[in-house]
Amino acid sequence: MWGRILKTVIVLITLFSTSQLMASVSITRTSAPDFYIDTGTTPMLLGQYAAYKITNDGATAYEDVWIEIKNFTGGDVSLASNENSQIGLGSLAIGQTKLAYFYLVSAGTATTTDQEHDLAVYEGPPSGGNTITVTGGNTHFVYNNVLDTIKANANKVNTVVAGPTTPALGGIMTITVTGDTGTIGAAKIFNITPAAYADWPANVYRLTGTSVTMTGGNNLTYTDELYKLLSNTSDTAYTLTYTFRAVGTSTAPAIVSPIANISSGAQIKHTSTSNFATFSPVNPATNNVIVGGKSASTSSFPSGSGGTITYTVQFQNQHATIDAIIDDIVDTLPSSPANATYQANSAKFGGISISDPTISGQVLTWSRQFTIPANSTVNLTYDVTIPNTDGIIRTVLSAI
Repeated sequence: MWGRILKTVIVLITLFSTSQLMASVSITRTSAPDFYIDTGTTPMLLGQYAAYKITNDGATAYEDVWIEIKNFTGGDVSLASNENSQIGLGSLAIGQTKLAYFYLVSAGTATTTDQEHDLAVYEGPPSGGNTITVTGGNTHFVYNNVLDTIKANANKVNTVVAGPTTPALGGIMTITVTGDTGTIGAAKIFNITPAAYADWPANVYRLTGTSVTMTGGNNLTYTDELYKLLSNTSDTAYTLTYTFRAVGTSTAPAIVSPIANISSGAQIKHTSTSNFATFSPVNPATNNVIVGGKSASTSSFPSGSGGTITYTVQFQNQHATIDAIIDDIVDTLPSSPANATYQANSAKFGGISISDPTISGQVLTWSRQFTIPANSTVNLTYDVTIPNTDGIIRTVLSAI
């Protein structure tokens, strides 16, 4: 009898362990298998966004998912100099899908040599996060060709509206494009990118979503796909909406350069760029989020004794209507007259418990998405152990 009970317990433990191994995500590319450029324009069109759907198809919800693009080979296509190789997606519930976009550039040489790169998925920032298993090991992606294209006059952009023209840091900026395909070639390729100039500040404006609406020869609406094979070759009117989040600041306006690469006869041709100079640029983002102050729950301890204090850091969003989303909070613990230490599992943002920070010496870094509603203040709180060393402890203000 006891032997049967013991065997049952062992079976239950084995089943639990197997379910834990089911934690994984899948990656689906939703951008072109070829890289399109035009070296005959001024400035040259050398940039193109890559898009990937990240789906949690496992049995574990993730609080803070990060994507890293790396290991470029082939010699022509690489990460743009104004792009981050690591992007935080925030939480990812079971069954949920989010998009990761990376801005890539060509060195300007048409080639049939495979241009390859890898993706990796982590829970937490890649520097210290745990690697998440990718279903089927589908982490390696290839551009089959780099194709030097030309413009087609019939394939035209009618309007481009970017707004707000002065975005708020942490807020949303959109680029809306209207145009016509002209007669579509037999391959029926429709490939889009919201930027094509190599100096596009992708590290200032992070692409987070796309939407396409078509009427005429093709009537359809789809989201988060940059590459589509159409069903009809007749002239099609389209409206493209690209959604960005302002994640940084710059010193100069950004010139918008949305491109559609479309089948035209036996070739791929892109929309004309001749009127791009008439489109309004996007001004540098304004920072409406400030660190309002940092306070401690107690100001002193008796001589020869230490204890625990709670730090409260205020973050104020001074914009009247736009919520702000920030990716990182960095705080420094006192180191004089002795090192204060962070207490695990004590951090809260807006009263809700969050994961512990990454700790390097006395520097605490929380890397995840934090939302500060418009015209409001949200507090970060956490506990610290103060050693029993006499002296004055100086508080260092946080940074975002």
